[in-house]
Amino acid sequence: MRIQWAGALLMAGVCGGAWASEPGCYRTAEAAAAQTGVRGVDGFRLEGRRRDVFSGAVWATVKSCAHPERPGVLIVAGGDAPRVRAAPRAETPAMVLMAGAKVTLIEQDDAVRIEMQGVAQGSGAVGDRVRVRLVSVGGDGEERFVDGIVRGRDLVEVAAR
Repeated sequence: MRIQWAGALLMAGVCGGAWASEPGCYRTAEAAAAQTGVRGVDGFRLEGRRRDVFSGAVWATVKSCAHPERPGVLIVAGGDAPRVRAAPRAETPAMVLMAGAKVTLIEQDDAVRIEMQGVAQGSGAVGDRVRVRLVSVGGDGEERFVDGIVRGRDLVEVAAR
């Protein structure tokens, strides 16, 4: 009889320890990740934790107790929550004229329109001021520069004098 009681106590101790070490189910996935709250027979249980070294967030894998065949779900369990930062919007206008590009230089007033060829000395968007080196036609060898406003792709307007 004593051997039977000793066996029964031994079995109770082994089984009792096994029940205590089994993961408990919590009502919500967040409670399971934090391991706080009321335990029950259904809900969610914690499978594991991982720390993201870059953001500092702790991610918990949580599974359903009612459906253990379903895959686990990752939720933020602690640390700094990952922040998604939107890229700043580029408010700068697109460059339509690149430095070194051949451009048509236009000077216009009420009666006359003059077109010349030149080489842009700087890049710019529509409305930007750029310096243009005039292409010499006469061959005198002297370089001349004019400032103008970018009006389009390879088109620069010089203000009438």
